[in-house]
Amino acid sequence: MIDNNTKIITIEDIIDMLSVSSKKTIYTYIQQGKLNPINKDDWHIEDVVRLQKELKKPGLMTKEVAQQLDIPVTTVNKYIKQELLPAFQEEYRGINCYFVHKEELEAFKRTHEVRRKPSKRHFYHAEKTLRYFSFL
Repeated sequence: MIDNNTKIITIEDIIDMLSVSSKKTIYTYIQQGKLNPINKDDWHIEDVVRLQKELKKPGLMTKEVAQQLDIPVTTVNKYIKQELLPAFQEEYRGINCYFVHKEELEAFKRTHEVRRKPSKRHFYHAEKTLRYFSFL
């Protein structure tokens, strides 16, 4: 629970604030010098807020863009490489990723018609196949 009078928080609060899944990630941040605990279980909220801002995504990741456009991530990457969709590369949580600003995605949606291609898969349908062979 966050204590507003002394601005000290617990590790569970940090996990919620940083949207991480485990204490192990918090301990990794301690080893990297990104967080400094007061003692084993208490933390200054200012340190966590600073790290929270540092870990904030600078835009939409290609996976999020793909979900919004209802297309595969590979297609989003193709649009980026063809310079149809403006994007920029930046390191995020230790990985170099492409990001798209929300405004750029909205402009792309207005100027490009993007639809998922119909699947080329053919499925076996027992009833139709039996009818087909019974007339032969």
